[in-house]
Amino acid sequence: RKLYAESLQTYSAIGVREKNAVDIVKDVFGLEAEWVLDPTLLLSSEEWLQVASPVTVPTEPYILLYELTPCGYIRQLAEHISSVRHWKIIRICKNAGKEDRDSKILNIMDAGPAEFLYLFSKASFIITNSFHGTAFSVNFHRPFYTVLPLRKQNNSRQRSLLELLGLPERLLVEGDDFPGDAELMIDYTPVDEVLERERKKSVQFLKSAIHGE
Repeated sequence: RKLYAESLQTYSAIGVREKNAVDIVKDVFGLEAEWVLDPTLLLSSEEWLQVASPVTVPTEPYILLYELTPCGYIRQLAEHISSVRHWKIIRICKNAGKEDRDSKILNIMDAGPAEFLYLFSKASFIITNSFHGTAFSVNFHRPFYTVLPLRKQNNSRQRSLLELLGLPERLLVEGDDFPGDAELMIDYTPVDEVLERERKKSVQFLKSAIHGE
């Protein structure tokens, strides 16, 4: 704490990505911080698509799985939605050597950042336990669920973002009952209003911090 306190004193501005980090910086270090958007959300979906690379995938609708840590519940949820909607299941693999070879799931073994963007932008539905999986689902206006693991408590970024955007119901805790078909889709009109407001606020924070504007 002493090292961080001394180091943070050298900054003229501190921005954080989750609401409770504002309190941590103040309570632990006695400094003011501003809650801003993750940098990936400062760019629009159109800007991100400029660097996306197409991937050969089935032409029919698909559910995209993106797991930072393996989670059997995510696959079970995907299979449930697939059985209702008759959608394919595609998974971006973090570690190809450890992925199963289930014939129900198409594993994309070699997706880099550009392919990641393309797969997210084209998905009919996304299930993830990643913060950035959540962020890009929102940015590309994809219906999604973010799954929180029971064994980990460091989920404040996902919670903060979705509460800010008015989407707390898109959080599922591992083991929750599966949502019904009527609950799958998302109306992004009110979300976009909040996102645009927060983008302007976050960009202004950067301008002020860097240029004193």
